[in-house]
Amino acid sequence: APAERAHHAAAAWGRHLVVFGGERGRGRLLADTWLLDGTLGGWSKLAIALPKGGRSRAAAAVSADLLLICGGEALVAGAHGATAPVRDCWALNLATPGALGWTCLAHADAGAGLPSLAGGAGGAFVSASFGALHDGHTLLVFGGHAGDMNGATRDQYGDARHGFCAPAHTWAFR
Repeated sequence: APAERAHHAAAAWGRHLVVFGGERGRGRLLADTWLLDGTLGGWSKLAIALPKGGRSRAAAAVSADLLLICGGEALVAGAHGATAPVRDCWALNLATPGALGWTCLAHADAGAGLPSLAGGAGGAFVSASFGALHDGHTLLVFGGHAGDMNGATRDQYGDARHGFCAPAHTWAFR
């Protein structure tokens, strides 16, 4: 069974519950993915971790066999356990996780990360969001925070007008 954790992402996949990442205390972020078989009741760990390291407060969504993990917080290199919001989106085929591994669909460094409330990479961005797939081609981002998780700036995403269009690998405001 997975270790105790908080701020993990979870989504349903057929008869399974998928649990990804989370944290085990300040600065101890997890990058593992677990499946709970809803029929048999047993846990199994996928043998592949997110290549960018641990992640907490991310959004999770599943469409067919594809698990999407978007946004959340990751460790800041050299900052002794400090975390910062990230604006990327990763996919993993749950039926064959070892075949292709995790694939980065959108990354802020490439200018295609999660949308920013203030605009640009330096502005506020999704930090704790909920994701859901619509029609198998669009990831809707709804809810969550922007800016400092400790409350300095806590703008809310309260509409479903931001969507990631997988075939074009672009974000759109709808």
